[in-house]
Amino acid sequence: MEDEAERQRAEATYGSVLRLPGALRAFTAAVVGRLSYAMIPLALLFGVEEATDSFAAAGTTLGAFSIASLTAPVKSRFVDRYGQRKVLIPLACAYGVVVCLLALAVSQKTVSAVVYVVLGALVGICAPPLGPATRAVWAALTPTLDARQRAYSLDTVAEEVLFAIGPVVTGALIASVGAAVSMVVTGVLLLVGTVGLATSPAAQALGAERDVRRATWLGPFTSGGFVLVVVIVLGLGAGLGPIEVVVVARADAAGNPAAAGVLLAVLAVGSGLGGLLWGHIRHTRRLSTQLAGLLAVVAGATAVTGLVSGLIPLGVCLALTGVTIAPALIVTYLAVDTIVSDANRTEATTWVNTANNVGVAISAAAAGVIVEVASPGWALLAGAALLAALLIVLLGFRRVLDSEAVAVD
Repeated sequence: MEDEAERQRAEATYGSVLRLPGALRAFTAAVVGRLSYAMIPLALLFGVEEATDSFAAAGTTLGAFSIASLTAPVKSRFVDRYGQRKVLIPLACAYGVVVCLLALAVSQKTVSAVVYVVLGALVGICAPPLGPATRAVWAALTPTLDARQRAYSLDTVAEEVLFAIGPVVTGALIASVGAAVSMVVTGVLLLVGTVGLATSPAAQALGAERDVRRATWLGPFTSGGFVLVVVIVLGLGAGLGPIEVVVVARADAAGNPAAAGVLLAVLAVGSGLGGLLWGHIRHTRRLSTQLAGLLAVVAGATAVTGLVSGLIPLGVCLALTGVTIAPALIVTYLAVDTIVSDANRTEATTWVNTANNVGVAISAAAAGVIVEVASPGWALLAGAALLAALLIVLLGFRRVLDSEAVAVD
């Protein structure tokens, strides 16, 4: 048995993960659908601004979409309860209808901001939780922890790439066919990808193995270890949230605003490479130890980034910081898998995403204030201090996480 386990670990490559029964179809469909989420923010901003001649209306519409997207854990609970096909496909159809209504309003030059804000909120409410649903499929498909680590690495890196190319694709579409058509394209992509994922054999097998009797109204929050993971991810998002604000402020102060996009791309590339490298390495230490090490590195890198001056040193520090971001998320997804039941798996990883997004949003707003009253560097130093405090919390409560972890072969 030990020889067989060693053989499976040795064979857990990215290629072997994609060759798992049904994996390639599910992954490809999810990528198509998730590209929509990387495109819709820019399409909304340009479309609403074009129709109303108001950036305030456009920003408020995007804000309504973002806030409404926080309903994702509720939708994921329904996915866990009733299966992907019964929940994801109706949500995708509703999403497509609302996006088309938005496109129609833009094409008709509707000027009422209320119309766009309401429709933007409905888009967020209807958005299917494709990322968590995909990770639930990966968890069901992967036979060993090594294979799952590579699957989550592949998934996380794919998401980084999508959010890097999504705005570029959207910009090209807007320039060639207009914002309204771009919105329709995002709706079509989401519908095609969602249907492809939810009807894939891998997703259907996941639904057949679902055990709803193990679900409770508290969901994954019955686990102290899961609560700790959510707190950690919330703090991680808050610690890294100032980066985008600081990059824009420093590029502007250097008289080169366009450099901000390049610097943020460097951060994304670093994160993608870090995720691929992390997934390739076989880790033998406990997940809590891995997470503690990553938090220590990202806290140090964030502090150094806050101290450097000049755009080139800033880019180097951002690349080094990015290398730790995807691995940290990968480890949290793996930790969630070991402490929650499969009856709550989709909801659990959705809470991880939601906590990270909330942390980023709150700290980005705070960073804007710090930049105004002090300097960009202080915003990053504050983030680094928060990450260091988070590391202390993890070290103090790591036994909670370790005691609840269930071994995966």
